[in-house]
Amino acid sequence: MLGILMLAPKAGSQEKTPISKIDTLMGMQELDNVQRLKPGYVVSIQILEDKREALELRVAPTGEMQVPYLGLIKAEGLTCRELSNQIKTELEKTFFKSATVLITSNFSQIEPEIFCSFPCYPDIRTVAIAGNVSKKGKHTLPNDKELTLTDLLELAGGITSHNKIPVITIVRRTPLGNKTIRVNAKAALLQKRKEYDLFLRRDDVVTVD
Repeated sequence: MLGILMLAPKAGSQEKTPISKIDTLMGMQELDNVQRLKPGYVVSIQILEDKREALELRVAPTGEMQVPYLGLIKAEGLTCRELSNQIKTELEKTFFKSATVLITSNFSQIEPEIFCSFPCYPDIRTVAIAGNVSKKGKHTLPNDKELTLTDLLELAGGITSHNKIPVITIVRRTPLGNKTIRVNAKAALLQKRKEYDLFLRRDDVVTVD
């Protein structure tokens, strides 16, 4: 795995800027907008508002890349700036009021034997929660038990909405496309009826309004 990826050098300069310093040296509009991503390219993605370190991944043979909060996004054929702007738009629909997405690459395909073992989608079972909760973002599904809606709300620090009965929806991926589930919040949260405290599945996105 690459420890540090380098930015494309500016014209007339032979120096390459470490990705670890990207947040202090450049903004989204200064990301590379010339070279286009291909399968096998290693990229670094960081969402500054997420307060986490940059994540290094490769573009999969299908041309897709696993993006935090959003899942698989088509990356092949896009420049780093185009992909960053696309992800920014999607994140701001649900997860962040404003998102700063920094994507960089060394624009070279890794060796085939490394390509086979380098992670393109981390096998992490997660669900995401957004809206009126204290801790927005992703939470890992436990391996030893089912995670219910109320379990997730507890992990997210509780509901911050002033509504006595919040509006809660779950967007779930299915083979036929995304399915939106409207939760009976009154029954699940106020009446404590377990049959309405839905079990969550991998990649579910929960929104609390």
